[in-house]
Amino acid sequence: MKVLSAKEMARVEALSYSKHGKDQELKFMEAAGQAIANFVLLNLQAELGPKKEIILLCGKGNNAGDAYVAGRYLQEQGFSVTALQVFDSGTVSHLTQANMEKFSWVGGTVIAPDKSLDYALPKKSLIIDGLLGTGFQGTVKAPLLDMICKANNSCNPILAVDVPSGLNANTGDLEANAVIRARWTLALEFPKSGFFLGEAWNYVGQLSVLPFGLQTEIAQQAHPDFSLVLGKNLRKLLPPIKRTRHKYQRGSLAILAGSKGMAGAAMLASYASLRAGAGIVRLLHPEDIRIELSKSLKELLKVSYQAKLNSKLRNELLNIINASKAAVIGPGLSCSKETRLLFKDILPRIECPVVLDADALTLLAEEKCDLPSQTLITPHTGEMARLLGMKKAPPVSLDFLDKCQAFAEEKKVSIVLKGAPTFILRPDKVPFVCIKGDPGMATAGSGDVLAGILGSLLAQGLSLRDAALLGVHLHGLAGEEAAKEKTSYSMIASDIIEKLPAIYGRLSSLSRA
Repeated sequence: MKVLSAKEMARVEALSYSKHGKDQELKFMEAAGQAIANFVLLNLQAELGPKKEIILLCGKGNNAGDAYVAGRYLQEQGFSVTALQVFDSGTVSHLTQANMEKFSWVGGTVIAPDKSLDYALPKKSLIIDGLLGTGFQGTVKAPLLDMICKANNSCNPILAVDVPSGLNANTGDLEANAVIRARWTLALEFPKSGFFLGEAWNYVGQLSVLPFGLQTEIAQQAHPDFSLVLGKNLRKLLPPIKRTRHKYQRGSLAILAGSKGMAGAAMLASYASLRAGAGIVRLLHPEDIRIELSKSLKELLKVSYQAKLNSKLRNELLNIINASKAAVIGPGLSCSKETRLLFKDILPRIECPVVLDADALTLLAEEKCDLPSQTLITPHTGEMARLLGMKKAPPVSLDFLDKCQAFAEEKKVSIVLKGAPTFILRPDKVPFVCIKGDPGMATAGSGDVLAGILGSLLAQGLSLRDAALLGVHLHGLAGEEAAKEKTSYSMIASDIIEKLPAIYGRLSSLSRA
């Protein structure tokens, strides 16, 4: 699904008005409001008390008009709907004015600006935010600021129309105390780029996309900043299962990982790769962590090597890697002198697809060496900043993502930029953004699990693109499932691995349906 900036959305809507007439604006508003009302009817009635009270927060622009249309439909469905109008009716857009009047005709209550801030919000009421739309940029000032604070402090659930008020839909810029904290955001026709930048994702809540009737030929002309990863499109990427296959056909993976005190990272990556479907996994590890690995999975094949390797022994490790369908390098590997020599020697000579993670990314940032032709790197923002030669990690912005994209094109690599959300970048392609996951995944070892999943999918024959898309999605879904059981406070990285079978079962059953 395309993700558009607010500026691009405005351009696309203008194209529609130019081709199909200005009355499209009225039709779009009516359709958007009805879609919002239907969303409430289908999904949110349990959130409301027996009085079924809804509060509309209405500003000047067409965002308020969408809210008034939704309010009218809900009022007609037996809800008690009250609109808090922040500005005098003479200052609002003509479409908002017209829909305010229609809302009143069906029995909706409009509270005038001079009384709206003093209005006591009913407990267990649903707030629909129509204060500011995607055209907002700059600083939120009174009386809008006061109304935003009133809504946030009420503890009532808030549904944002198109964008949480106070959030810049182009850049994600916001002031923490001057933006709606939405539980749900209903993006109209397309998600907006700003949702996924900076701190914005903390305020968007559960994202849904509602169509309002934009013509297909117009939508096809939209130029996206990103493409949203949709689970329904990924089921077809699941590796096929054949009755006659053997373990090598299922996928052989080599993992070069671990060092003194960091055997856990190697074990997590290995365990995740097996649970993600690889038929055989060989862990290449230093001899001095043999005891630390004694409790690793019985199914894991372990190949130890001495810390000080001569060229013959390095070639033996390289041969094991190149005999595999894919490789993972980095989890807990360390950045010792011996590891650097090994890394610089074998990396340019790897012939299979390879995932570089953790310490391998630090080595890559510090050492000059050529990369294999099929390389997938998995940095968090700090690691990506080092790869870009930056002193510290900046917030995820369009400028930072442009730099990441330039790196992907210069080095001819694919990038999984880990975070909430996660971005997937490839040379000369529109970046993907994946919103699956849970805050509890911010825990030691979660990245090692992802590296193992990605390596496993590559070993099973997926391309870099498909492995990245499916792997990040699986990782996020498993994290969400783990949080349901363990909570976001208590989950740990191995909990993500434990939920992979359930996620595979869910996706494979859907793909067969």
